[in-house]
Amino acid sequence: MATTLTDRVTAASLSTSVPIAAYGFTGLGVLASANEAELASAATTDLLGSDAVFNRITGTATISSFGSAPNRFKLVRFTGAATLTHNAVSLILPGAANIVAVANDAAIVISDDVGNARVVAYQRAGGEALNGLARSSYDPAGISEQLVGLTATQALSNKTLSSAVLDGGVSGTAVKDEDDMSSDSATALSTQQAIKAYVDALLTTENQALTGGATVTSKNLGTQSSGTLTLDMGDRPLQHATNNGAHTLAPGTVKGSCLVDIVNGASAGAITTSGWTKVAGDSFDTTNGNKFRCHCSVGEQGSLLIVQAMQ
Repeated sequence: MATTLTDRVTAASLSTSVPIAAYGFTGLGVLASANEAELASAATTDLLGSDAVFNRITGTATISSFGSAPNRFKLVRFTGAATLTHNAVSLILPGAANIVAVANDAAIVISDDVGNARVVAYQRAGGEALNGLARSSYDPAGISEQLVGLTATQALSNKTLSSAVLDGGVSGTAVKDEDDMSSDSATALSTQQAIKAYVDALLTTENQALTGGATVTSKNLGTQSSGTLTLDMGDRPLQHATNNGAHTLAPGTVKGSCLVDIVNGASAGAITTSGWTKVAGDSFDTTNGNKFRCHCSVGEQGSLLIVQAMQ
């Protein structure tokens, strides 16, 4: 038949060679029958002075001593967030680090022959390692203020994000969805929709007062030597081309106006016009180096080309 722990303790208590009373056992079958004693956490929680083997420590006070009694063996259960303070002589803790208990943590405590306490085993209620980060109450050096959880909802303050990638939507009081930009904030962000609506409104608003100017880089239409050059009034207000062969100049369908400068190259050919409602002004020629400015416009009632020789 298997021998139980109670049997062994009982047998040991009958043997003069094992002084079990020195370890807190005071009678036969004490492990099987002893009740759990309750001790309130305090700076000195006299665990070693307790008559019981099983002890329950309550409260949240900081414990710096378990008292002093030699050769004791105690089983301890915690019911609150008491803090055990490591002392290299009188209260030796695993890893030489303080421990913040949580409900149902358990420990084994012994004392040496001069009464110094040592926690020889400590079991977290949740099963994680004593110094594991899974327990929220374990926070060495304020590490919780330095970590950002992968899925946790956290308020970040005074953080700098370098090369951040934001997937999905962005929301919050610092993100404004104002089509008219009415708050005029120097620190808030605007949504894409609001920016588009604001710009669209500016482009369609009539009689705006402009106090600044603009410069335009002329669009190069390339060298024309054959075929038809069809102008797009919406490309740029200034455009230019080189005449290096006979070709036709025609208006596009986009309404608007632009200026087109044409310079004759060494192989300049005759420029004919096609599709214009009205053509006026000077005639094109084929003299190398001659220049012409064309005033081009397309409107509701047709298209107009006015040619001005620049020499």
